[in-house]
Amino acid sequence: MPESPDSSRSVRILLIEDNFDRFTNALLETLKRNGFLVEVVSDTEQALSQMQAQYGRPDVLIISNKTRGHPESEFLALLRRDPRLSDLPVIVLHKNHSVEDKTRGNPLQEGVQVLKPFNPQEALSVVNRILGRPRHNPTE
Repeated sequence: MPESPDSSRSVRILLIEDNFDRFTNALLETLKRNGFLVEVVSDTEQALSQMQAQYGRPDVLIISNKTRGHPESEFLALLRRDPRLSDLPVIVLHKNHSVEDKTRGNPLQEGVQVLKPFNPQEALSVVNRILGRPRHNPTE
């Protein structure tokens, strides 16, 4: 489990999504309302560039499994090979309903899997669990 981010600063989340739907929009608004700084990019190439340059390493990465650029498994493998990003917690948003558990997975290996449709508060709970934060949030 990664160290909890310093509570004196806002937690930074990088969201990789190229096709916003109502669930992703609701998640974005929920994260912002709860004090997270969210940067949105539309493909994995842009995400890698930002993490390696001006944006730097986020505290959590959220990626849609059907986004442009590298396929999800290839992108996660690239992250795990980069010493600066190898322990970055990842949440993967899936539309595939074959995943048995809506929030299964190891955020430091293959990423936590969250299925669409999802309740934004459910996804917020996953983010807080990964960060080692209490479950209670001001907007709950």
